[in-house]
Amino acid sequence: MEITHRQSGFFRLFPGRRRRCGSASTRELIRRPRLRCLANASTTTVFYSQVLWGFKPRWVAGFRGEWATGNTAANDANDAFRGERIRLSPVLTFYPSEFSKIRLQYNYDHGQHFGEDHSVWLQMEFLLGAHGAHKF
Repeated sequence: MEITHRQSGFFRLFPGRRRRCGSASTRELIRRPRLRCLANASTTTVFYSQVLWGFKPRWVAGFRGEWATGNTAANDANDAFRGERIRLSPVLTFYPSEFSKIRLQYNYDHGQHFGEDHSVWLQMEFLLGAHGAHKF
């Protein structure tokens, strides 16, 4: 039996189109071409935490929680991917061999702009070709 925990987060600035800074003169912009301001820039902040539990040989159960937010930039304040949102995901994975896995995952999503959403995913993965030796 093995239990693992993993978490991560990031912050990212997505630059918008560039425009002249408010009071900069044309002569100043020619001498200092990097003197520009960002218009319609947006940011995204994401955090997730995940716990996996190997409860039997070749079987893994897990739970993942995600939180994300994007600012309300001038482009479209009602964009579904800009507001605050969470995702809760229980997952069950079976490894038939060291070269394949079958995963069943349920997602509960709640977003500031799109409300609630539910989805179920079935993933099948397999490897073809040579790969390095490892413990299975």
